[in-house]
Amino acid sequence: MANESLYQIGVKAVIKNASGKYLIIQSLRHHDNQVYWDLPGGRIEEGETAADTLKREVAQEAGITDLSIERPLAMALSGVRLPLDDGKQVGLVLDAYACSTAQGQLKFKDPDNLSGKWCPASEVAALLRENQAYPRAIINAIAAL
Repeated sequence: MANESLYQIGVKAVIKNASGKYLIIQSLRHHDNQVYWDLPGGRIEEGETAADTLKREVAQEAGITDLSIERPLAMALSGVRLPLDDGKQVGLVLDAYACSTAQGQLKFKDPDNLSGKWCPASEVAALLRENQAYPRAIINAIAAL
């Protein structure tokens, strides 16, 4: 196992609202104080399912409480390496899900999330492309919506 890389799984919600637009959020990355575009979501915690994590994270990050998870959209290896408490790092596999909501109003509860907007899937894909570490397979799946 010495040569094996360890990975954690993160889930991302590609959320469509009643007007057919998709949510993208602007977040703050603490280690370099950079603002970047992202999808709501987070890492699966022990004892949670992917659906549990999506609902928890979306409610926390954007205030959406009526999330409907429709289907898996894309899964890809991220270019992100995450630090562990022991100083080692793990990779991140992202699993994106097509979701929907009837809510239009966003309530940002997480202080790392600065703002968000509803926009066409093509704009979400274009904004995510600015982040070189974001998996292209997920961006391409969003662009195809």
